[in-house]
Amino acid sequence: MDRSKRVFLVVFFLFLVLKGFAVTSPISAFEVLLTTFPEGFADRKFNDGDTENSVREEAKTTYVLSPKKTFSTVKDFLLFLQSIEASDTEMREITFIKKNPRVTQEKYFITIRRAYLYTFSIEEDNDIHMIFGDSKTNISSATTMNGEISGLPVLFKKHEKQIKKIRQKAIRLLEGYAKCNSTTDEPLYIPIKVSGSIFYDYQHKSKPAKCGCCAASGTAWEIHPIYNLEILD
Repeated sequence: MDRSKRVFLVVFFLFLVLKGFAVTSPISAFEVLLTTFPEGFADRKFNDGDTENSVREEAKTTYVLSPKKTFSTVKDFLLFLQSIEASDTEMREITFIKKNPRVTQEKYFITIRRAYLYTFSIEEDNDIHMIFGDSKTNISSATTMNGEISGLPVLFKKHEKQIKKIRQKAIRLLEGYAKCNSTTDEPLYIPIKVSGSIFYDYQHKSKPAKCGCCAASGTAWEIHPIYNLEILD
């Protein structure tokens, strides 16, 4: 048997072994969805340089790492935006187009020390959407916002490694929780600490992000992309 045939048989044998492991290994459907490339959604295939079908792709898939600001709550963050003349009302006056990079008001990296994750979903663009807010018991009275872990693959590779890292961390943290519209619309009320670059999603300036019957963002401002996520005690 020549060398090429031996190599082929070895590779084929390994393929069968790994395939068998994939079938029998106790990996959840959620984890398979998030780890397969390009993570289960054909919609997120791009040609290099093609941004015609994406909206502000560079801003949504790269981080601004400074200046850094830390806030105790979502409400404190929104008050800060008012202080720099970047409230929702003021941001609606800015005309955005699909290819806009970050504007000056978006060039902050923030941390919210404590919030409560109410729901999360996996969208068609492969982003993981999370709606969180200030109240640990009553979503209807909470100050809320949206955060997103960017989908893969990305056109702008500068921070792709970190995006992959936080997606894998999200798999571990959210495993076992019901995502939006899967089995329940009841808020999760998971205490979290979240950080990342801020992003004004002009597509939500008149229709905030929403999931299910009860969880909706109260602002078009987002943490997008999320850089780190922790579940608190």
